[in-house]
Amino acid sequence: MQEKLHMTQHPGTNPPSFTSIITGIIDDNMFLKDSYCYPRGGGQPGDTGLLRSEGTELPIHEVLPGKMILHPVDNPDLFQTGDTVTCQIDIERRNAHALMHTAQHIVSALAEDLWG
Repeated sequence: MQEKLHMTQHPGTNPPSFTSIITGIIDDNMFLKDSYCYPRGGGQPGDTGLLRSEGTELPIHEVLPGKMILHPVDNPDLFQTGDTVTCQIDIERRNAHALMHTAQHIVSALAEDLWG
C-alpha cells in the first residue's frame, strides 16, 4: 500500500525533493512506495516535477489520484520496479497553487459572511 505523505506530513510550500522506490509501472504511470506529490482533485491541479535515478531524469506530468497516486512520465521503460528514485516537485507550480488555494478560502469566507 502506498503512503500518501501529502495527507499526513504535507511539506507545504517550497517542498524538498524526496526519495522513494518504484513499486510498479503500468502504461506511462509510475507507482511510488510513498509520495509527497499532491494529486489533481477537488478543483486543485496536481503537482508536476522531475523523477531522477542514476543519471536518468524524466519530467513528471500532472500527478493523478487513485487508490495509488499515479506519477505519469514519458518513457517509463527507462526505470524498473525496485529502482530508488528522487522526486522533485515543481516548486513554482506548487507555491502558486497553494497561494490560489488559500485565496479561494478567503474569498469563500467573505462571500459566506456577506451573502450567507
